[in-house]
Amino acid sequence: MEGKIARIFTVISVIVLVLRAVDASVPAVFIFGDSTADVGNNNFLPSRAKANFPPNGIDFAQSRATGRFSNGLNGADFLDMVMCYYMSSKELLM
Repeated sequence: MEGKIARIFTVISVIVLVLRAVDASVPAVFIFGDSTADVGNNNFLPSRAKANFPPNGIDFAQSRATGRFSNGLNGADFLDMVMCYYMSSKELLM
């Protein structure tokens, strides 16, 4: 009997926690990454390593180079889209 009550309590607790987590609003996504989270923000640094020329960025909506060393969206962008943040790191690219 105690085991059954404990299981029911556990199931109800998990359901309540999941429902509360679904309603939670996250204001931003902070990604501290490496090359897989390349946001292309080195255009204003005094460096010879630049990526603001074609063919970089040809798969973006404007089909122009953005300063990223990738050809399009990266893993961080896809994570943002799954979480409904469509303005991920693109502010840094313009």
